[in-house]
Amino acid sequence: MDGILAAFFSGSAASALISGIFALVQARLRRGKQHSDTEQALVDGMKFILLDVIAQRAMGYIQTGEVELRDKQLLRRMHQVYHTGLGGNGDLDALMEQVDKLPVRLEPWVGGERGET
Repeated sequence: MDGILAAFFSGSAASALISGIFALVQARLRRGKQHSDTEQALVDGMKFILLDVIAQRAMGYIQTGEVELRDKQLLRRMHQVYHTGLGGNGDLDALMEQVDKLPVRLEPWVGGERGET
């Protein structure tokens, strides 16, 4: 199960899904309607999932000592959704500061695939 989640959250599909759910919740809030129990459970669930995924990825990059540009951008977007959009409490801010200090590794992109030359 962890492998499936890791594979899912490793791509831009996860970012699109997270952004989509976030947009739906924001639109509902703008209309002034209260969260239903189900909607609140979805928000809480997304917060827990993002907290875990962001922390795991950040720790991995910190241990490796570098981060790919694309991965750093994706991690930043997930953190923004967690922190600003879903009302995260700042627990990840220190990890994100460490990730921001890491050297960025640029991977060649040819034909949309990593490492093809």
